[in-house]
Amino acid sequence: MLTNSKNLSDPNDLYCLLNINKDLVTGFMIMFSRFEYALKKSHYCKKGLSGEAGPDWFEFAKDHDNLFETEKNPNLKAAIQYLLQNPPKRQVVNNDGRLDWKKRKLNSKALLENLVCSVNGVRNNLFHGGKFESGSVEDPARNTMLLENCIIVLRECLSLNEDIENTFWNGW
Repeated sequence: MLTNSKNLSDPNDLYCLLNINKDLVTGFMIMFSRFEYALKKSHYCKKGLSGEAGPDWFEFAKDHDNLFETEKNPNLKAAIQYLLQNPPKRQVVNNDGRLDWKKRKLNSKALLENLVCSVNGVRNNLFHGGKFESGSVEDPARNTMLLENCIIVLRECLSLNEDIENTFWNGW
């Protein structure tokens, strides 16, 4: 168990702080980042304030919502249901200046936009440190469920666009 920074000989030691399976975390992060790269290379790219290239997840969602088959298989159906009923929370600063969690509202009428919002929320919470809790987590299994279900949704999204799928697998 990692106890302080002096013991950090390998960054992989930090996985113990997540309390989530290392392979699941790594697989999600690689899949997410690869999907973002494929989005940008496949013209789902937006220009940021400083000219930086960013993936346009919501344009992708709008263009592919009608192709997204929710009944395609039971795992996809269950993943959709879980993410809609249990979207990732948003980390906020409460009125007394402390970090807190707030329920995320999924506002879009389009299913795929709501799912993309959840997938990005899970990525943001994980990548920006929101999952490195200093105290007990209400429901530690929730983090695993969110990651597993996001991977299922990302796999389905990958199959919706041939250019994105080809870039994802072959665009190294």
